[in-house]
Amino acid sequence: MKKSLPIEKNCQTWLAKARKSWFQWRMRAQIVQIVIDTYGTARAVGEACGITGQAVSQWDKVPIEHVFTIERDTGIPREVLRPDVYGAPRPRPRRRGVMASAAA
Repeated sequence: MKKSLPIEKNCQTWLAKARKSWFQWRMRAQIVQIVIDTYGTARAVGEACGITGQAVSQWDKVPIEHVFTIERDTGIPREVLRPDVYGAPRPRPRRRGVMASAAA
């Protein structure tokens, strides 16, 4: 017969999962807020993406179809906008020879 976990252990496990999912939701909401702050208003984001500002205000995360537009306009990497799709942010490669040609 399988032994069940004590109630306290079940509660701790549930609470840990709830905290993790809340943190992930909060991170997504922060990314959308950063995008809105960068543009200035939700309406400005909507105009850039061809939708209304009200639709932008309902975003939990940046929709995939708008990631490239926002990346192009703001410079925020797509890995930051949608890490679940494009993976974790990685360092951008440095250009070599740019400084050497400027000094010559």
